[in-house]
Amino acid sequence: MAKTDLSQLERYMLERYFVHHFYKIPITEHLLIRDKDGQYRNQIKMLEDFISASDPVLGKIASKKTQLLKLIFTQANILNAQGIHDPELKVSAESLSD
Repeated sequence: MAKTDLSQLERYMLERYFVHHFYKIPITEHLLIRDKDGQYRNQIKMLEDFISASDPVLGKIASKKTQLLKLIFTQANILNAQGIHDPELKVSAESLSD
């Protein structure tokens, strides 16, 4: 079977499937704008990776980008040595410039 390009309608239907499958809520104009052609989904996936990186088992499979973020946040004292964020911590430009 020969590979063919998708029509505009097929691309729209495929994207609609991906958005609905990821968010699992009814698709609205606001959701599509927020999604920005999958950029927001990627940010959510990175956050999930970052959160799971604190787990000793799941942390081993965290992406390099997630591991780098964790290192940066730890160095900036946004996270403690255990990778936990103190919600009482006040972050300012001065505290990040040390």
